[in-house]
Order: sequence, then structure tokens, then C-alpha cells
Amino acid sequence: DGQGEWGGNLDIRDVAPGHRIHLPVFHPGALFCMGDVHASQ
Repeated sequence: DGQGEWGGNLDIRDVAPGHRIHLPVFHPGALFCMGDVHASQ
């Protein structure tokens, strides 16, 4: 799938209001950041 443990480029068209995406963070105390987030067209 090419996503690796870090998520990578997630093009998920099945996500809709009320759905959840779980992305693990592998470092205790780490902060989480998402960039360039936009809806699929």
C-alpha cells in the first residue's frame, strides 16, 4: 500500500461525517500534526 508506519499520502474516499481514522503515534509524549488537509474532489 506504500503508506508505511507514518501514514504517508492518505487518499481515502470512503471517509464521511462520523467516521474515524486511527493513526498510531510510536513515540511516548509526541505531538501530532496534519498538513495540507483537504476534502477529496
